[in-house]
Amino acid sequence: MPRPSIPIDQFKEDIRRWVFDDSYTAEKVADLVSLRLGQPCTPRTIKRRLKEWGFHQRNWVQDTTELRLRIAILFQQSYSDENIVRQLEKEDRGPISVRQVAKIRKKIGFVRRMSVWERTQADKQLVQLVQEELDKGMIDGYGRGLLEKWFRKKGVSTTRFARTILIKNK
Repeated sequence: MPRPSIPIDQFKEDIRRWVFDDSYTAEKVADLVSLRLGQPCTPRTIKRRLKEWGFHQRNWVQDTTELRLRIAILFQQSYSDENIVRQLEKEDRGPISVRQVAKIRKKIGFVRRMSVWERTQADKQLVQLVQEELDKGMIDGYGRGLLEKWFRKKGVSTTRFARTILIKNK
């Protein structure tokens, strides 16, 4: 015959608050529940019930279009992943980790490093875009700073490698 279950469902909200808001360990929560119930309760029981109730300690971030767009914009403004996390937390977009930001950023195609072949292809694309815009007369009087802002607006990644290629082609 199985053991009778401990009636801790009445403390469900208290347990959730202790674990997630007050950061109590399962051992401490089990002690508190034992005191309130007047019968022993183990940390394993607390962990099992949290799982049954659907409470998780991990921060699950909803991968929304708005979040992807915000990460893309911050990446284009040369923010590091750590700075993106800080900025998103300032904007109250929920708790998000550096690892989650990096995963979303890579999923949408923004990488920090490129292979030699990818860099060569990107630089060729950049030179072609500059030539087209020069032919149109759009960017004739732009200095380096304005050019970089203009490229970022167009969604083109400009780096020091691209600058050296542009200088060599003049």
